[in-house]
Amino acid sequence: MSTKERVIYELEKNKGSFVSGEKLAEELAVSRNAVWKAVSDLKKKGYNIISVQNKGHMLEVDSDIISIQGIEGFLDCEKLNLVIHVYDIVTSTNAEAKRFLPESFISHGDNHDKRMLFVAKKQTEGRGHEDTSFASPEGGIYMSIMINAAEVGRDKILETAENIAATVSDLFGTEIIAPDNRSLTLNESKVGGIFTEALTDVELRKALYYIVGIGLRNDLIKKITAFDDASLSKNRIIAELVKRLFAEYGI
Repeated sequence: MSTKERVIYELEKNKGSFVSGEKLAEELAVSRNAVWKAVSDLKKKGYNIISVQNKGHMLEVDSDIISIQGIEGFLDCEKLNLVIHVYDIVTSTNAEAKRFLPESFISHGDNHDKRMLFVAKKQTEGRGHEDTSFASPEGGIYMSIMINAAEVGRDKILETAENIAATVSDLFGTEIIAPDNRSLTLNESKVGGIFTEALTDVELRKALYYIVGIGLRNDLIKKITAFDDASLSKNRIIAELVKRLFAEYGI
């Protein structure tokens, strides 16, 4: 990781508390000047960081920028065998997952030994089943999980929408349902969507990988729920969704 990535990881881990520049420099084995430059760059990127002489740097609890480091703060990625990718903007996270997967894995059926999570702050071509579009402006949560099909059965994949609805309901303290296994609704208003795909070997007639796409219209959720808990950041929501799905998939 770069110094900037390591700094934000430490600040996310200590969110709401000051961490001295000296301690950061010592833990990261870099100069205090390098820490200061990293903090300055993070502020320019929109992170709400307070810097006070003789106290250090603090990431404010209301800071809500999606990042690898922020998500990792709520997940044991090593235990989950998970690699996370975060983008400012993509066409769609499902498309990014398919682009990332080496062609040889698909054509030869070789096993990929890592599960992967792709998250974007914005999608330009978000879509759903039957080639429907899914509006994906900045402010929502757009993510895709890619899993080797040998790890999870098709029946479990088909239950994804129900599991996502239950997880989001628990997080927001309100009832969200999945009426058709592809959308999430609250008070009959659509607040999210699920788009699952399978990468298949035609000759072998079997799925090689499943891609589970999840989109949450966070801006809409804010309007119709009491979404004012600073601890319920997007990073935490993403992590909770991953943990719930992996538990339900039995992996």
